[in-house]
Amino acid sequence: MFVETVHDDANELVINVSLENDHIADIELAASPVQTVEFTTSFEEIRERILTANTPHVDAISGATSQSEAVKKAVAKAMLKSSKALAAEEGGNDAAPKSYDVVVVGSGGAGLAAAIQAHDEGASVLIVEKMPTIGGNTIKASAGMNAAETRFQRVKGIEDSKELFYQETLKGGHNKNNPQLLRRFVENAPQAIEWLADRGIMLNDITTTGGMSIGPYPPSARRVSGWRLSD
Repeated sequence: MFVETVHDDANELVINVSLENDHIADIELAASPVQTVEFTTSFEEIRERILTANTPHVDAISGATSQSEAVKKAVAKAMLKSSKALAAEEGGNDAAPKSYDVVVVGSGGAGLAAAIQAHDEGASVLIVEKMPTIGGNTIKASAGMNAAETRFQRVKGIEDSKELFYQETLKGGHNKNNPQLLRRFVENAPQAIEWLADRGIMLNDITTTGGMSIGPYPPSARRVSGWRLSD
């Protein structure tokens, strides 16, 4: 168990965080100058969110943002300490020279994808992440991923094209987009969808999004969603 002292807007909170193997086992409010019904209720709500998601990267409780952030910080601090303790137990020697074919800095969506692809091609890979949990900003992603001419569209009988996708995106960006970068994105988006599908992430829940000239389709068209990085 890790005992963490954190602060919300007005109070010092002592929080016990229990970690077991790869999950957050419990979060307990050990000491607080405030014990009102509202305070304890909001604590239980943020506690339940963190335990259910098994990560401190959850939304704060409405009306109790400062308290929520304090609890999330306590859990993150405990997880960081746990990671360091595990490395020490395993006899890690920070001074020992190490060699890898590929070093990826950051474990967001782009970093993890790069690391997985490099590993699949036979490289030895090291991922360096400053936070106690992986995911970066991508862990909060819950909207969609744009692509045209995907097999998931074809299965649903949706007629779309990369050129239409390109033109619609230019229009949405008031023609200020980088044309070369946009073209590369449009041309490779279906390949990215397939790359994820090959690894069991089936982005086949399709719907219409703003700026599209085709559709609307009842939850069905260009944007694909339904997965979070934590899944």
